[in-house]
Order: sequence, then C-alpha cells, then structure tokens
Amino acid sequence: MGAPRPAPAAASAESLPPAQRQLFDGIQLDAHVYADDPAQRFVLIHMRSHRVGDTAGASGPLLEAITRDGAILRSGAVRALLPRP
Repeated sequence: MGAPRPAPAAASAESLPPAQRQLFDGIQLDAHVYADDPAQRFVLIHMRSHRVGDTAGASGPLLEAITRDGAILRSGAVRALLPRP
C-alpha cells in the first residue's frame, strides 16, 4: 500500500455560481490544523471541532477532506474549498 492520495482539487466557495455558493453560505472556518498523519487533522467550524466525515451542523455539508490549503466541503455533488484562515 502506497502513500494516501491527495484529495482532488475543489473550487473555492467564493468562485462558485450563486446557486451553488449558497450551499456553503454562513460556514465559517475558524481554525485549520493540517498534519502529515490524517488522524491528527481537524478544523474548527463555528468554533466546533470537525474531522473528515463530519457534517458542518445538523444538516450541513460533509467535511470531505482537510488539505494544506483548507477544508473541502461537499453538499450533494457540489464541492467547495474553504481556504484556511
């Protein structure tokens, strides 16, 4: 088994068309911790700790990946990068 593959690139939430951008409106990335070991990565969204696989809020987007550049969220088929603060 080789090294884990990096997450595919995602467009920044700000660059999405308005109908898609609204899926991520109001989500605030407060802190971003990236480590070589994926088990040590986490982000704070609205000051709450989240790891890959968590949702941002009760019915919010899925935290798909934590990259060096920020957090990749997915809502349905739409993916967006929230840049690190």
